[in-house]
Amino acid sequence: MSFVAAAEQTYTGTVQNNGFFPDLDMTEFMTDYRFDTRLPESAVRNALESSMIMVNGELADWREHEFECNGSETLADVHTTERLGDQSIYTVLYKCAVFNRGKGALLMVFADYSTTGAMGQRGKGEDRVDEKEEHATHYFAESLRAIRRIKGKPGTRVKLIKGNMQGQPGHFYNVN
Repeated sequence: MSFVAAAEQTYTGTVQNNGFFPDLDMTEFMTDYRFDTRLPESAVRNALESSMIMVNGELADWREHEFECNGSETLADVHTTERLGDQSIYTVLYKCAVFNRGKGALLMVFADYSTTGAMGQRGKGEDRVDEKEEHATHYFAESLRAIRRIKGKPGTRVKLIKGNMQGQPGHFYNVN
């Protein structure tokens, strides 16, 4: 029996958006969010496209308001004095929303599962799955936080109850 590891890939594509929100670079996503480069490019593209659809849907009313009231035809047109480097705060937050949602989705899809533990005991693989699910929840919360910040909504503190049901302390996430 032999094991052949998947080859590392380079992600050079751009995921096209709807014209209002910016297109996103797969290399930027994979580099900034530190993914294993053996993930299939199609899975990465699919996660980003799905995340774009979800985030764009969450921001549809806000986008319509910006267009109707302020004439903003693209996210770059939305007036703000806040900038990070050469990007408006809205562009940075939008990328944060999509990339965090994409990272959470990929963590859930590619969670490892092992049944190597003894009967009635949790295996190390199962612990890794729980850990990845917990991390995915964090990334989903960060995505929501960025969306709420774009919309100008106040923050909310959310407690993850799942941990308490297993006798573990819950985790708090700040959602802006």
